[in-house]
Amino acid sequence: MKFQCNLKKLDPQYGQDGKKILALMQDKETNSVDLLLREIIQNSSDAISYDKNFGIIKFKSGTFNSQNLLDTLDQDGGLPFGKLLHQKIKNQNTSRFLSITDTNTTGLCGTFHKDKNLKSNNLYSLVYDVLDDNKSKINGTGGSHGIGKTVYYRFGKQLVFYYSRTKEIDGKINSKLAGLYFEDIESPSAILGNNSNGIALFGQNTKYEESPVSEPIYNEKQIKEFLDIFGLPEYDSEHFGTMILIPFIDFDDFHLDENRDFDNQLKQKLSILCQRWYFPLIDNEDFKGKYLKIWINDSRLELNGFFQKLQDLYNGKCEGEKTLDILPKKAYIIGKYGTFNYKVFSDKELCINQVPENLPSPYIQLDIQDQEGEPILFYTRKPGMVLNYQFNKEIGIQPELEDGEYLIGVFVVNNDCYDNNNKTLDEYFKSSEKDSHKSWSDNAEITFSGCKPFESIKREIKKHLKEEFEGDKFEDFEEGTNIRLQKELGNLLVAPVGYGIDSDSSTNERKKTRNHRSGDKFYCEFVGFTKVKSLPTYEITENFSPLEESRLLFEIKTESKSYEISEWLQDGFKSPFGIDSIDLIEFGENGEKLYHPNCQLQFSNSEAVIKDPAIGEVIKVSIIYINQTPTGIEIKNLCSKGATITFRLCIEPLTQEYQIKLSNYFEGSK
Repeated sequence: MKFQCNLKKLDPQYGQDGKKILALMQDKETNSVDLLLREIIQNSSDAISYDKNFGIIKFKSGTFNSQNLLDTLDQDGGLPFGKLLHQKIKNQNTSRFLSITDTNTTGLCGTFHKDKNLKSNNLYSLVYDVLDDNKSKINGTGGSHGIGKTVYYRFGKQLVFYYSRTKEIDGKINSKLAGLYFEDIESPSAILGNNSNGIALFGQNTKYEESPVSEPIYNEKQIKEFLDIFGLPEYDSEHFGTMILIPFIDFDDFHLDENRDFDNQLKQKLSILCQRWYFPLIDNEDFKGKYLKIWINDSRLELNGFFQKLQDLYNGKCEGEKTLDILPKKAYIIGKYGTFNYKVFSDKELCINQVPENLPSPYIQLDIQDQEGEPILFYTRKPGMVLNYQFNKEIGIQPELEDGEYLIGVFVVNNDCYDNNNKTLDEYFKSSEKDSHKSWSDNAEITFSGCKPFESIKREIKKHLKEEFEGDKFEDFEEGTNIRLQKELGNLLVAPVGYGIDSDSSTNERKKTRNHRSGDKFYCEFVGFTKVKSLPTYEITENFSPLEESRLLFEIKTESKSYEISEWLQDGFKSPFGIDSIDLIEFGENGEKLYHPNCQLQFSNSEAVIKDPAIGEVIKVSIIYINQTPTGIEIKNLCSKGATITFRLCIEPLTQEYQIKLSNYFEGSK
């Protein structure tokens, strides 16, 4: 058999080129082999057929005759790709390959081009969509549209083949084979020629919308001839799935020792990585969803004693474990956020240095040696992949344990938690994950009906574990001021004392043009932390003359001077805080309390007007913004008489490196 090559031409108007795609692979945070395992297993897990209870993944490494493959890539009368690649691999006659084959999955259904009428177009998404600049930006968006699907090209010589057997939506059964190659055309080792953009597609040439394109080979006889080069079987008539085949791999690709057997080392590495990231899925018949069975070089993967205990903990079936349900604070959130299962394990329970397994330290097995002695806390969502083992860096628990004891805890997302827009919590966390799927965050651009679930989860777990293991009693906003927490936050907001006095001459000069309110007209007091998010809250009271207005302006205090937010932004810095909420407490006239709403101000276009049933509009509150960054609050007394206004201001610290000073200026009566 012979592939036909579709060589993409160098075109400034064409979105992607080989150099850009290779740039997508430069994720320095995550080991390439870890990324490969995470991406492959996640894709296979997502593709398990609806009528199957589990999926099967088989890893296979071996050797092949290089020339037999290269002969299929040379173009008759055209680009001698095979010969050029042979030179690039230094004329090796025998090379290594890695194949990953899944079964009980849907395979790469769909076609080689965009088709908005297809509900599922996996072939285009995985293989050809990497060429589409509309989705595959350099900064990526994660999953199949970011660094995920480029990870295969980090191995070997940036040449990858895809083979799949599918049952299409119309019932037709297809076999498909395609290959892609990428290179940096500016590299001295580039082989595609000066007129190329560094991308070569292997399959059969055709036309789509009058343009020459590449599509897969569908001929099963040709596909079998290709697989025979590697000694790999094709799918039988009863099974569907996808095989990813990476030729020309080497020791360096997988960080292996050249003086030891390649296949045995790779098997050991793949085994520990599969367990590290996907122990909840492997042979777990109690998993709430479809689980996986994995083979590596014809051997069935079984969890070792350590990871079996982690799976038991995940399932909530570990003897002696404790459980904490994390509940949302808002009534319109349906279902609990999830469950945190934890336990203090001994070396013996985890089979650490115990016969017959004699397993190494948990920190070695999880590759977190820098966290030696710390609790091992982590979280997972619906697909059963562990995102990372560094949750305690966000929690900060330091229990006193005996030698050979480990506090291990896992948070499992509730798949049946919904917000009032019918979005699941799992969908929320999926959309908040970074490209490499290694962490969660509460993002202002992605909402869960205004809630911040991850902050609530961290808060509740931290509170619970600290009280149990460190004896600390958390006191919240309603229960009184927590002095220890106040010190940790560094007194974020400095009460306004000695207004306008600043050692910096430029700052003093700026403030001379404004009128400051005297101490008997304005008072600010720290009153505690909110119960849900532990945010610092301040109570502010102002005395107003008739129709008077004032401005509360935030300033950032550094060691040398204070900066207004506008100055801070102009210098290229981001604001270190945000406004979480403003609550009106009291409105009074001549010492008499006229209005006591006890509710949060509802802002429309950054402005709220409070009305009293008897006297009409009494207060107008506006948040002052510069480029969507809050810089202060404007308050107006709309009454024709003097008034006292008390409200609570809740600040959301974005960093703890600076203190915030609140200065108050009045504009006078109208």
